[in-house]
Amino acid sequence: MSKTDEALTIVEVQGLPPAVVVADAMVKSAAITLIALEVNTLGALTIKASGNAAAVTAAHDAGEATARQLDALVGATVIPRYSSCAYTMWIACKPSISGLLKSRNHIIPAVGLVPVDDRAMGMLETRGFAGAVAALDAMLKSADVGLLAKEKIGQTRVSVLVTGDVSAVTASLAAGAVAAERVGTLASTHVIPHPDPVIQALFTRPQGQ
Repeated sequence: MSKTDEALTIVEVQGLPPAVVVADAMVKSAAITLIALEVNTLGALTIKASGNAAAVTAAHDAGEATARQLDALVGATVIPRYSSCAYTMWIACKPSISGLLKSRNHIIPAVGLVPVDDRAMGMLETRGFAGAVAALDAMLKSADVGLLAKEKIGQTRVSVLVTGDVSAVTASLAAGAVAAERVGTLASTHVIPHPDPVIQALFTRPQGQ
């Protein structure tokens, strides 16, 4: 069975905000290709990345260490030369929407689109929709931030993402966390002061989408 020439790393992380933080650490640590963040029904995301063996190993180590620091690691592995057949079946990703949840199955970096913002990125995740709605309202009213994206993760989690300067994003998340806990369950909040352009491209979509 033929093999791909590149190495592959898989890092599985619980929750979207921790997964994005981990992916950011990975792409900043080495010259790798971020393939996608694949969502599963239990609220975990699988970060898939490829490149030469040295780069993939460095990115894997950075990702695994970051996920452990966040207490969000589900599992991680490096495969030096991955089966091309298995790559096609399990790793290669195309944009797709869950018919039941109406959410993205694969969060893939946009190609050929300018990222919407190069400022800080703030992420808040709740268990349940009501908490996310209340949180987003509080976040947008409490500080000068802009809405970047909303993502449904698995069967119960909802994440909202905002951009702005670091102090505004931090204040926004604090207000959102209080609001979320009043009506639901807060899962996590995270700030990335300077997200990598590849990370920004995960949430950059063509107009009208």
